Amino acid sequence: MKGGVHVSKARLIYIAVFVVLIVTALLPALAFLPDGMHDGGEI
Repeated sequence: MKGGVHVSKARLIYIAVFVVLIVTALLPALAFLPDGMHDGGEI
């Protein structure tokens, strides 16, 4: 049982890190995409 809990905790941490990485990658992309399109359109 303790082993199962340990694996679950490790999985939760892994998922949390994965989510943080995705959010960190998406936030700048979402903020950059409209900016880049607007910049390209204006110039």
